[in-house]
Amino acid sequence: VLARPMGTLVKAPGTQAQKWRRLLSVYRKGAASQIERANHYVAEFPDSYMGWVVLANGLAAVARYREAKAALKRADRVVGVGRRWYLALKWGELYREMSNLREAEKWYRKALALRPSTTTHIYLGGVLARQGRFAEALRHHRRAIALAKDPAQDAPDEAHYNIGLILRAQGRYRESALHLRKAIKIDPKYALAKEDLRDVEEATRIRRAG
Repeated sequence: VLARPMGTLVKAPGTQAQKWRRLLSVYRKGAASQIERANHYVAEFPDSYMGWVVLANGLAAVARYREAKAALKRADRVVGVGRRWYLALKWGELYREMSNLREAEKWYRKALALRPSTTTHIYLGGVLARQGRFAEALRHHRRAIALAKDPAQDAPDEAHYNIGLILRAQGRYRESALHLRKAIKIDPKYALAKEDLRDVEEATRIRRAG
């Protein structure tokens, strides 16, 4: 099921790898161009699960959720066993985008069961935090940090950042600042962490001033 009827496909020149790079060049830059290029890509290469994933992301960005689900179902048909954990994350992202946090949690738990990792613990911890289930969320983010081996690939900075946000929500500013600084130490360009650290530091000053 494509996002719109393709009619007669006019194939652009180039190999599949070249066309994939062209698709990635618009990935997350604009939903409309992403949808159009992904539509062409999956029409020509319907066995590429990642093509369907990119199409689903673009559709979800413009709230075309039914079509996004159809694209992920097509990805389900062709994805290899070793990447089913990744597709489960994508289902979770879709339901999170739809503000269906319980359904998103279900898919993130499935991803975690398939592949316990820093990434899957972070995703599950994030959706638990959005439900106000802070204790559970903290456990998953701390587990994510414990599993991280390569900061450049495993993103423990994101886990530290999320812990910082949870602790900030609980008014535990000193602990929050500690984790935000750890996130910045791992990624010195982490703008959101720097912004939230300034907020926590200001809140601390206000509290001390009474």
